[in-house]
Amino acid sequence: MQARQAKRILVAAVLCAAYRVAAAHAGVEITQKVTMPDPKGGTKTATHTTIIQGNRLKTITADGTTITDLDKGTMVALDDKSKTATEMPIQSFGGSLSNAFLGEFKPTGKKKTVNGFTCEEYTHDFKAPGSDVTSVSCIAKDAPGAAEAAAFYRRMSETMSGSKPSGSLPQGISVADEGTFKPAAIVVPGMPAETAKKIAEAQAKQTPRTSKSEVTSIKAVNLPAAEFEVPPGYTVRKVDPSTFKLPIPKPSAARAK
Repeated sequence: MQARQAKRILVAAVLCAAYRVAAAHAGVEITQKVTMPDPKGGTKTATHTTIIQGNRLKTITADGTTITDLDKGTMVALDDKSKTATEMPIQSFGGSLSNAFLGEFKPTGKKKTVNGFTCEEYTHDFKAPGSDVTSVSCIAKDAPGAAEAAAFYRRMSETMSGSKPSGSLPQGISVADEGTFKPAAIVVPGMPAETAKKIAEAQAKQTPRTSKSEVTSIKAVNLPAAEFEVPPGYTVRKVDPSTFKLPIPKPSAARAK
């Protein structure tokens, strides 16, 4: 149970990094349509809702709810069925999440309008657990909460990894994203050479996966602090990060800005 919840926290963390949604002191709620690969080789589309207020972020999906609190330094996954809250320190995701904010964001010069939001396109390459990621994001610099968005994610990246995010990180909200995930070797200290070879061979046979997201609405909200707390009646379980943390390749010093 704890391992499954911990993995869901990581998924939520990577998603919020990839989509770079908005933050604002008064609160912003963003609804996205997300299309992802499914286990059968097809795709599935789901709705994700993200609320950010101050130093807190709440992600709501069909799989459950995840709460990130920068002040407490925690990520918590809520399981409504079992009434449990699985808590992990956000530093556990330093490599897996902060890499999405490092390296160079390159403007392509293209502009478009997505559901009423005018945006500018950027490309960005980074490392995720077991994957090399190439993303194309369309950033709406004038959307509600745009200035606060960049500030929030800079704070989050620094809190998680202790590293400053890229100086080229766009100031705005990504209203459309497409990420291509190419399998990459995960080097685990002490792994036998034969095991590493088999993993590499299996990964070489995998095809790249593509995920897409599109913001359908952005609205201002002002929620009580209790909205970002573990609900009454839930049992809090704290997970040891050492049992879950994956080794993440670090970006080169030349690319980190």
